[in-house]
Amino acid sequence: MKSIRHQLLTRLLTGLAIGCLAVALCIYYVARTEIDELFDFALAVPDIDLSGGVGAHPSNSDMEQDFVVQFHDDDGKLSYSSQLIDSLPRVPDLGYSTVTLPSGKWRVYRAYNHGHYIQVAQSLEERRVLAADAALRTIMPLLLLLPVLGLLIWFTVGRGLRPLTHVASAVRQRTASVLNPLPSANIPIEVQPLVLAINDLLIRLSRALHGLRSFVADAAHELRTPLTAIRIQSQLVERAENNDERALAYADFRQGLDRATHLVTQLLALARHEQEREHPAWQSLDLLALARSGVAELAPLAAARDIDIGISGESAPIQGEAEALGVMICNLVDNAIRYTPEHGRVDVIVRHADAQAILEISDNGPGIAVDERERIFDRFYRSPGTRTTGSGLGLAIVKNIVLQHGASIELEDAMPEHGLLVRVRFTKSV
Repeated sequence: MKSIRHQLLTRLLTGLAIGCLAVALCIYYVARTEIDELFDFALAVPDIDLSGGVGAHPSNSDMEQDFVVQFHDDDGKLSYSSQLIDSLPRVPDLGYSTVTLPSGKWRVYRAYNHGHYIQVAQSLEERRVLAADAALRTIMPLLLLLPVLGLLIWFTVGRGLRPLTHVASAVRQRTASVLNPLPSANIPIEVQPLVLAINDLLIRLSRALHGLRSFVADAAHELRTPLTAIRIQSQLVERAENNDERALAYADFRQGLDRATHLVTQLLALARHEQEREHPAWQSLDLLALARSGVAELAPLAAARDIDIGISGESAPIQGEAEALGVMICNLVDNAIRYTPEHGRVDVIVRHADAQAILEISDNGPGIAVDERERIFDRFYRSPGTRTTGSGLGLAIVKNIVLQHGASIELEDAMPEHGLLVRVRFTKSV
C-alpha cells in the first residue's frame, strides 16, 4: 500500500537533489567562465622585460609555478622553458589559442618582446578542477542539509495528515445504527471535501437503511395476511367433504396464491426501483411506443371486464430506462382497468406541451378524493372502502420510477365523466 508521507518525502527530496545538482552545474559553468576570463587575463598581464637577455629573467617567479613560460628566438629555437614540457608546440599566431596535447588541452598566450617570442601556457584541466571545487564548496552545505530537510518534511507531512487520521477514527465509530455526520469544525480546507462527501454518503446510507427497515416491516405485515389466508384455505381443502366443496376451496386457494404472488412481485419491483441509481442505463425511447406496448399487454384484462381501452397521440422522444418505464405504464393502466367498472372506458393519450412529453391515462371509475391524492402514493395505502383486490404498492412503484426519471405526476378529476386522470410529464429529449 502506498504511503502519502513516503511519496511526498521521496518526491520533495528528489526535487531538492535535482535542484541542488542544477545549481551546482550552473555554478560550475559560471565559475568556469569567470576563471577562464581571469586566467586568460593573467596569461597576458606579465610584462617580462627581456632587454637584458633571457638569462636576466628570474626562473623561479610565482607566475612560473602555475604557468609554463617559454622563450623562442626569431628562428623558432626554444631558448628557455620554465617546465620540461617538450610536447608543447610553438604557436604560430600571436594572442590566445588552445592546443591539444596528450596530457590534455592547454590555453596559450603568445607575444613578441625584444627579439624573442614569449609563450605562456596553462593546462585547462587545472581550470576545470578549480571550477569544480568552487561548485562543490558552494553546494556542499545544501547536500549536508538534505537529511535535516528530510526529517523536517517527514514530521511536517505527518502533522499535516493528522486530520485524516481523525476522520478515519470518526468513520470507524459509525455503525449501522449510528450514522451521524462527521464533525466538520476545525477541519483543513483540503480535507473538507472528503468530510462533506462522507457525510453525504452517511445521510444517503441512513435513508436507505431506514427505508429498508420500513420496507421489511411493512412487507412482513402485509405478507402475514395472505399467508394466513392461504394456510386457512389449504385447511379448507383438506376438510372438504365432497367434490363441490373441494373445487370451491381450491378456487379460493388459487386466488389466495395469486394475491400472494402478485404482492411478492410488487414488493420485488418496489425494492428494485427504490434503489438509488447514480448512473441509470438510460436510452432514447418513444413514449408512445412504450404506452402502446403496455396497453397491448393489458388488453386481455380489459377485454375480460368488457372495458373499452384505447390509445392515441403522437411520437414523443424521451430519455429513460425502458424496463422501468414499462413497469410504470403497466401499473397505471392496470390500476385504471381494475378500478373502472365493467363496460367502462380507459383512454391513454401521449402528447406534447412546450418541451415536455406528456402521458395521460383517464378512466370513468370512482376516482380518488382530493384529500387522499397525496397519500395514494404511500406504500400499502388503499383508499377506505376499496373492494378491488390489490397490494397497495402499484402507485408507490410508479412514484419512484417517475422521480428517478426527473418527471412529475399529477392526479386530477377526469372530465367530462367522473373518474381519475393521471398525468405524467417528462422532459422531451432532443
